[in-house]
Amino acid sequence: MEQEFGIIRPEWTVLLCLEFRNYLAQKDICEITEQPSNTVSRAVRSLEQKGHIKCSVDTVDARRTVLEITASGRKLHQQILPMFIEGEAAMLAPLTDAELAKLDKLLDKLCRAVPDWHQAS
Repeated sequence: MEQEFGIIRPEWTVLLCLEFRNYLAQKDICEITEQPSNTVSRAVRSLEQKGHIKCSVDTVDARRTVLEITASGRKLHQQILPMFIEGEAAMLAPLTDAELAKLDKLLDKLCRAVPDWHQAS
């Protein structure tokens, strides 16, 4: 991805989040992705320099800075996404429909338990 499109995985993660829900703060992306704030901060800075996102003051809360995907960022997302869809299909191809359903249930169960992970530490 870095060689072909010039972005690294943390930058891709930020683009994914903003394509799904625009006007997120960096803190929101950290919570969604469970990535450290310094990783997200570097990705945001890089994406902004490349013109793929822009930062602005939140119109509701002037203390907050929100991120917005630009047309360039949206185009980049559309170029990269098929690669991930193809990779996911190849990865899951060996599984039967029953196994896919079971995997989906197990992953859902794990995702719902994420808030409890911090309490276990």
